[in-house]
Amino acid sequence: WIEDVWDGRGPHYEGVWVGNYSKPSFADLEGNGKLYMFIGVGSGEIYVFKNVGTIDQPYWQKIDAFEKSMDPKAEMNGIPQKITTGIDRLDEDCVAGFAAPSFVDINNDGRIDLFIGSEDGYVYYIKNHGSASLPKYPVWKSGAEKMLLATWFWGPAYYPEIDRLTMVNVTTLYQDYYADIILNTEPKYRDEVAYVIANDRPSNLRMLADRNAGNLTVINAESIYEIADKVKYAKILEKEDYTTLRYKTESGWRELPKEVYYKYLVMFNRYLLAPWAWPARYNGQFYRTFLPYDTTYNVSLYERVGNAKTLYEAAYLVDYWIRVDIGAWWHFGTKYWKPPGWYNIYLHAADPEWAILCGEFSILYEVAARSMLIPTINIVDIAEDHQFNNFWYEGWHHVDASSGSSGINGTWVEYFDSPDGLGGWYKEIGFSYPMEWEENGRYDVPWRSKLAYSKQLANVYFYVHDKEGRPIDGARVEAWSHWAIESGYDTAPYIAGFNFTDLTGKACIERLGLGRTNNFTFIITTKIGSTLIGAHITEPKDYYFDVTIGETLPPIAKAEKMWLPKLGNKFYGYLLDVNFTVKSGMQEPPDWIHILYAFFGYKYCYNLSKGVNLDFYVVNEDNYKAYLAGYDFKAYVIQREVQSGGIYHYPFLENVYIIFANRRSLTTTLTLNFTATAYHAHTQNQTNLVSYYML
Repeated sequence: WIEDVWDGRGPHYEGVWVGNYSKPSFADLEGNGKLYMFIGVGSGEIYVFKNVGTIDQPYWQKIDAFEKSMDPKAEMNGIPQKITTGIDRLDEDCVAGFAAPSFVDINNDGRIDLFIGSEDGYVYYIKNHGSASLPKYPVWKSGAEKMLLATWFWGPAYYPEIDRLTMVNVTTLYQDYYADIILNTEPKYRDEVAYVIANDRPSNLRMLADRNAGNLTVINAESIYEIADKVKYAKILEKEDYTTLRYKTESGWRELPKEVYYKYLVMFNRYLLAPWAWPARYNGQFYRTFLPYDTTYNVSLYERVGNAKTLYEAAYLVDYWIRVDIGAWWHFGTKYWKPPGWYNIYLHAADPEWAILCGEFSILYEVAARSMLIPTINIVDIAEDHQFNNFWYEGWHHVDASSGSSGINGTWVEYFDSPDGLGGWYKEIGFSYPMEWEENGRYDVPWRSKLAYSKQLANVYFYVHDKEGRPIDGARVEAWSHWAIESGYDTAPYIAGFNFTDLTGKACIERLGLGRTNNFTFIITTKIGSTLIGAHITEPKDYYFDVTIGETLPPIAKAEKMWLPKLGNKFYGYLLDVNFTVKSGMQEPPDWIHILYAFFGYKYCYNLSKGVNLDFYVVNEDNYKAYLAGYDFKAYVIQREVQSGGIYHYPFLENVYIIFANRRSLTTTLTLNFTATAYHAHTQNQTNLVSYYML
């Protein structure tokens, strides 16, 4: 605030001045009744002021860091009294303008967390990584915006410096909308409809609902059943709790794996249906109901493929339909660049005025194949700038619909199911890292194709840690190929592939192809910093890199062993059994195509089945409070960084607390299974138990 004071010194200002559009918030961080003042301003920065006056007559002094605590363990009840470090500097690009700070213990651990409202509609959230009396609000400086990927997809595509919550109007509109769709769907289609809704991204579902197009999930399922009744090579198979496909092979009928059916046949992706472009981009046409039956090129897709004797033959005939019936060929346009979306690609596939390149062929093949019940994925090899497909037939098979000449006697047949994906012009040189990347739902993180695509493959392992040797989870490890530079194709490396580190700080770039180049740059981006490594990968073997990020992870409180008290002739009254297993981990990084994250909030749900662990403690009540408040504590049982463990017949007299601690993680949420059973040591019903314990 500003005060005009007339006290004989002439008019002047006293108080606090930080500029216009300021928003104050107050918190008693020392427990003495004298408040700290936090002021968000129009630029997005937050200023911190301490009351160095009295409660009744405050005098505000701007500070850059909080005072040293005289007694950091003064309170064990989670109420903050003194604090030493504080908020890392909030640069203007951390949050948007008009910052409005507020403090609340959001996760009920006794530590006050920081929330910042902003003009961009987000509430930014900084978890207190310190303790109740020694809070720490880190602003993550990954450095991702300075790395190569940021120039590829219009932004860093990594965890932001400050976590943010998307605030929407409190409404059940969308839940009710999709609940009605599911409940009103005919039972035999319901699992397909529910799967698409459950696995699509929330922003996609909102966009479809806003366009009253949620019924496409039903049309999608109905069309699958309809075409299955018509073709000879595939039939719907209803199981007790799921649906899949039976498909014909040369040796009889086979059952499609459940995951392949739902994820790579039923599910939507951005090539099949971009919600933000519906209906204009597709002229209101849904691919399953339009593409099989349209006769723009005289022979419809269904007429060409429907009588195939096997699923394999059907996949071949889709390729034939594109290269012979349509007569499409790879070409630059004489007038226009690439047509947007499968519908326009289809209309202009044989039009010399429009550019139809490898990406357009791969999109058209996938849409056509899926509409004819052939599970298909889009494969991109960004490192060497090529795109094609894999289709399912007792495993994944290669098809490159853009390569070779068109026509009934064309060389396009050389690129259908070539062994290991090596055919035609790339038979000897292959590709570095062909990966599925169209993202069939939020749980479909881009993955390396199962086919070799190279005669020499290397596995490159990384161990990523901070400068104190502590492993960093959620680090994105990227491989960049130098082929584009060495061949003269471009002046910069192209990204080949990526992976994320687990809780042990480990990640692997698997089956990196060496046919095009032996020179790679590996970029490692973490929440606390980034680095890069140049490497010469020459042999088909395993390579290992130890990567140090020159920063330090937030500290965690120490756990010290505490022994059970000696009771003399007294007995422990109870026994405790605990068994647990960490089932999996989940990371939710922003989509690596930054524009999809920036505009639609796309994130991955990256599942980890290996490299997951936690700390397990058994403590008394006082030490449980200390643990919650972020202080050093003592424990009867300490099991560190384990994936499974527990205790058996552990004696106790007082109340004890079981702690499953995921304290070492920056990005990973854990799912675990556990059982905990307490026994009365003296009951006669427990005949297999020792009746008492003495120490």
